[in-house]
Amino acid sequence: MDDKNHTSQLIEIFKKFISFNLVGLINSAITYGLYALAIALGANHFIALGIDYAFGLIISFFLNKNLTFKIRKKTDIGMFLKMVVAYIPSFLINMALLWVFIDMLGMNKFLSQFIAMAIVALFSFFMQHKFVFNNRNKE
Repeated sequence: MDDKNHTSQLIEIFKKFISFNLVGLINSAITYGLYALAIALGANHFIALGIDYAFGLIISFFLNKNLTFKIRKKTDIGMFLKMVVAYIPSFLINMALLWVFIDMLGMNKFLSQFIAMAIVALFSFFMQHKFVFNNRNKE
């Protein structure tokens, strides 16, 4: 691979990462709102996180499929199941971070989730880019 080809691939990945983060801002605003509402209504932070992720998975799948990764292939159950599989480690990492921040360090539940979302975003991009919406799905 020559340097010019490698550079263009890096630029394309960077553009996808920027788009992923813009979609992520929309998704995060909605799902963080759901998390905050559940917390405000007295839900446990892990229950609130489950609600957050259930809605976030669906929103993220459709927005990233169409806007970030520009997959034109018809959505099938296999592609969506890949998204579910990709979200499991993100959810577990997020849950572990909340456990550390809230249960171990006594941090605020709202701030803790805000910080955890930022940490999990990079891992989530990698999983979606390499596993869910890879080049084999472009058709």
